[in-house]
Amino acid sequence: MSCSLSNETNPKVDIYDVTLDNEIPQNTIDSIGIFIKVENLNLSTGNIVVSVINNTSVLYSTGDYYKIEKYKNGEWNYIMYKPIVFYGLGYEIPPKTSRQFTINLSDLDDDFKAGKYRITKNITSNYKRSTISTEFKVL
Repeated sequence: MSCSLSNETNPKVDIYDVTLDNEIPQNTIDSIGIFIKVENLNLSTGNIVVSVINNTSVLYSTGDYYKIEKYKNGEWNYIMYKPIVFYGLGYEIPPKTSRQFTINLSDLDDDFKAGKYRITKNITSNYKRSTISTEFKVL
């Protein structure tokens, strides 16, 4: 499920080329239950927009919390937050819908230079918690 998409739709990215590792063909999207997808990454504004897409017949929920890791020396390394508050809000994602979240990368202690990154969110359905993640690259 890892394909490449150069970020030609976002001319505001200064000196970086961005690859989103989740350009998924529509027929594959239709067959996946629930997943996260990077919609837009703008390093000059420091924002990343992700969607949690629910193709199931079950209600899911998620919150504001997310985790970003950088792949370095053969392993995923957690990127620490600067002082930040996550509110305990829950957002429903009904069956066959999606919900977008905007993440401010300046809340994290990383310069987001060239590398491979992974974003993860917790999801819950029927009192069972799971995680979903996707990868993106900064070239």
